[in-house]
Amino acid sequence: MDKDLIGDKNLIKVYREIEAMKCLRHPYIIRLYEVIETASQVCLVMEFASKGEVFGELPFLRISLLGTIFIVNLYCHLNWGHETTSHVSNTYLRPKPERYSGKQSAQCLTAITGVLLIEILKAENLLLDYRGCVKLVDFGFCNVMQPNELLNTHCGSPQYASPELFKGEAYDGIKVDVWVAIKIMDKDLIGDKNLIKVYREIEAMKCLRHPYIIRLYEVIETASQVCLVMEFASKGEVFDYITRVKHLPETEAREIFWQTVCAVSYCHHRRIAHRDLKAENLLLDYRGCVKLVDFGFCNVMQPNELLNTHCGSPQYASPELFKGEAYDGIKVDVWSLGVILYVLVCGSFPFCGEHLGTIKASVMRGLVRFPFYLSHSCESLIRWMLNSDPVKRCSIEQVCCSPWMRSSPNWPAYAELMQHYASTKPAAAAPEAEELDPAVLSLLSDNFGYDAS
Repeated sequence: MDKDLIGDKNLIKVYREIEAMKCLRHPYIIRLYEVIETASQVCLVMEFASKGEVFGELPFLRISLLGTIFIVNLYCHLNWGHETTSHVSNTYLRPKPERYSGKQSAQCLTAITGVLLIEILKAENLLLDYRGCVKLVDFGFCNVMQPNELLNTHCGSPQYASPELFKGEAYDGIKVDVWVAIKIMDKDLIGDKNLIKVYREIEAMKCLRHPYIIRLYEVIETASQVCLVMEFASKGEVFDYITRVKHLPETEAREIFWQTVCAVSYCHHRRIAHRDLKAENLLLDYRGCVKLVDFGFCNVMQPNELLNTHCGSPQYASPELFKGEAYDGIKVDVWSLGVILYVLVCGSFPFCGEHLGTIKASVMRGLVRFPFYLSHSCESLIRWMLNSDPVKRCSIEQVCCSPWMRSSPNWPAYAELMQHYASTKPAAAAPEAEELDPAVLSLLSDNFGYDAS
């Protein structure tokens, strides 16, 4: 590095990087062998990672030994970095063997690590050596933290930054974490028909931003795979939770149901019918809040338009779907919400059967048995939502105004949330392309080699 070219500000980063690398000795951190400094230059002699950046290899990683080694290796050095408690120049800190368990390695990739904080950790700063093992590089933005100290320097790449950095707030360098779930689909295995569902899900999730809908962060597509990087809901499916506890008390079920209704109402205001609402597609985050997922069967509705594709899960399907009739996507979602509420408070399906034929017969009869402990207001709401006639079936607005829903102490907050998201306008359609100026095209062609045609 030429001192005059990089300037004093970047030279400070270089010296910080040197001090950090002198005190770190770890198999997954790049090794600094020697520093040669002259009046005009600083030369760092470092370990060579022959396979280059992880970012360059990312589209080609498979769920294979290489992919597993990458995730485990990354987790190992992150876990070790959190345990490093001192910063002494010229002292090599060796990791303890027990740090290499790799436990929970496949569950998360944290965005920032350290007590010696690496504030610009990203895929471009992860190299692969000849064995395919990770080597962490670029400690120019690192910082040494004192106990209980908050940092104020906002640095790093925007794509890897946490909300605290964007807000300009002081932050805890260790707790600025981003946990993600990565959904990896092989195009050949899922087939063309299901691939259409994947692309529909991506388009829907790109235009939906709601606290009770799972967030899509990034889409990585290669010739053979589609990878969705999404928000991580650590507590799993609502269905699994119900299975463990048998059924929920009405007070708890009401909060989960309110959050689900808020998410579905927002989708309907965006003219999106989910069409696959079920307890298995409701996840819980670390706070226990609902996250609606799986928009593979969703459809964008036009005003007064009926849908014809019959999809979804039989236990949550409305009578009009079994009849093969054209249907209102919103009314179908309301029916599914009624089934979800029944499952929450009763711990079983209202329409049971071992085969599709018996489930269909049960739905067409429309007879639902309710347990003795259920409140009258809850039973009345479920009956209204599970009305076999879609014209007489209640709307989302009527669900929210029902006595059972309004008995929640948080219903004013939910109502305000729904009103807020109902008032936000959908993203405008992309403008039509304007005719290009021939003079500009000619200039680009003459000077930069662009094809003017």
